[in-house]
Amino acid sequence: MLIIAGGVANFTDIRITFIGLVKALAEVAQQLHKQNVKVFVRRGGPHQEEGLARMETFLKKENIYGFVGDQTTSLPEIVKMAIEEVK
Repeated sequence: MLIIAGGVANFTDIRITFIGLVKALAEVAQQLHKQNVKVFVRRGGPHQEEGLARMETFLKKENIYGFVGDQTTSLPEIVKMAIEEVK
C-alpha cells in the first residue's frame, strides 16, 4: 500500500510535484506491479487537475490499482480506503 496524501497547498505547484512523483514511481513500476502495490492519492492546490491527471494516467498505463482524489476527498477517507483494501 502506498498513500500519497497531504493538505491543500497554497503555493506548491501540484503539477510539478506529481511530475516528480510519477517519474520516481516509473523507475520502480515493475516492482510495484510485481508486489501488487495499491496507490492512494489525495492532494489539492494550484494546478491540481494536471498533476492528479498525470498520476491517474500513470496508474492506468502501468496497470496499477489506485485511487486519485483531490481536496474533496478527506484525509481520513483516503486512509480508510487503503485500510479496506488490506482487509
